[in-house]
Amino acid sequence: EYNEAVARGRDMFYKARNLLQNNDYQEAMNAFSSHMNSSLPDPDNLKKASKRSLASIEKRISSQKNGFMGKARYNLQIGNTRAAILAAEQARLVDPYDYAIAN
Repeated sequence: EYNEAVARGRDMFYKARNLLQNNDYQEAMNAFSSHMNSSLPDPDNLKKASKRSLASIEKRISSQKNGFMGKARYNLQIGNTRAAILAAEQARLVDPYDYAIAN
């Protein structure tokens, strides 16, 4: 029973890692978070790896989103409204849960 629980925890971690490798950042974040918060035994310290991966994804998303929002603001300032809207839409695709990004 213990070994089965350990195997389930490892499986959760490796599924999350596969999502990350496929650039499915939102689902990977959910999967790493579920793994970290699970009560499954973790003799390999994979929950620490999940925590690091989650922080890395969040940093990547924030950086990409900020880059797109910077482009949006710049284009708006120079009067290129279409490019500003496209950049804001890209930012929203990167972080669909940031409701501060205007629709």
